[in-house]
Amino acid sequence: NAVIKSQPSMFPFLWQRGLSLYFTDSFEECESQFRIDLQVNNYDLEESIWLHLCQAQKGEMSPEFKQVDTAKDNRRAIKLAYEVFSGQPPRSELEAFAASPMLVAERRVKSDEEDFYSKFYLAMFHEAKGEEHEAVMHMRQAMETKYAKDNNERDYMVAAGNVFMQRR
Repeated sequence: NAVIKSQPSMFPFLWQRGLSLYFTDSFEECESQFRIDLQVNNYDLEESIWLHLCQAQKGEMSPEFKQVDTAKDNRRAIKLAYEVFSGQPPRSELEAFAASPMLVAERRVKSDEEDFYSKFYLAMFHEAKGEEHEAVMHMRQAMETKYAKDNNERDYMVAAGNVFMQRR
């Protein structure tokens, strides 16, 4: 908030503020943050997911959720999470990806980062649906990944996962 006061032009770029607002149950402000973020960054799949999460906590959904261009984001876990949040494909595809092994026949199937993010967003999907037990179970799995352990101090989303676990 101090950044916004001193540099109002930074407001659309403070996605971390939006996450903080989400985890402090400030869903109106959270929704506002991500709506404005998406006006300047309309291809960000994660910001669209977080807008959806804020709305879900308020019991609302917006049709503009599906309007984000997914072609510019090459991250499989994030793209799949976005598609599941927008209603297609079924969540079983995200569940299958999250549960898939890291290696098959000694070939890497998904990166450590994809492993974390698929489990993280599966947890958030369950939270949006009000399925707390499943949300906690999947977030615990996300926080036990190699990526979460290796990036605990460096990735804001890992920090968000830690906050999730502390508040649940």
